[in-house]
Amino acid sequence: MRRIRFTSALLALVLVLPLVAAACGKTVGDTIDDATITARVKTALLNDPTVGGLRIDVDTFKGVVTLSGGVKSREEEQQAIALAAVARHFPPGTRVSQPEGGYFLWVELPPQVDALQLHRQALQQGISLAPGQIFSADRRFANCVRINYGHPAQTRFEAALQTVGELATGMAAAPHGG
Repeated sequence: MRRIRFTSALLALVLVLPLVAAACGKTVGDTIDDATITARVKTALLNDPTVGGLRIDVDTFKGVVTLSGGVKSREEEQQAIALAAVARHFPPGTRVSQPEGGYFLWVELPPQVDALQLHRQALQQGISLAPGQIFSADRRFANCVRINYGHPAQTRFEAALQTVGELATGMAAAPHGG
């Protein structure tokens, strides 16, 4: 009986020790959250044919995403940053595409997010984005926004996307939308 307990304890230690060593000062929850964020960001980069997702490495440590690798242009770099921020901060179920031409992302949010209300709340924070309704005569795209990523001020831009993502996440989580 004692030998079985010792073997079980040793087996548990062998299985858990690599996870603890890999965490490097993070809790298991942090490690799982970081892996989830990394997977979402990498998926967003790979799903966009105009970004060289295979050339961009994604690392997440305690919620902070770091991109490294090679890009062909400043535009591709800005687009990768925007895609990473949307993947990191926007609510689950958000889909992103890039219309041809320009420095824009078309972001389809969960159905309960009202893009016009999101636009108004973002403006109150000093952030401008285009609600999807303005691109349709019959007010379609009520849960879509267009984001311009052609900004050289990377830190401000990333902070703005985080704020918009938090606003959208709040709307998505609220009963009956925002």
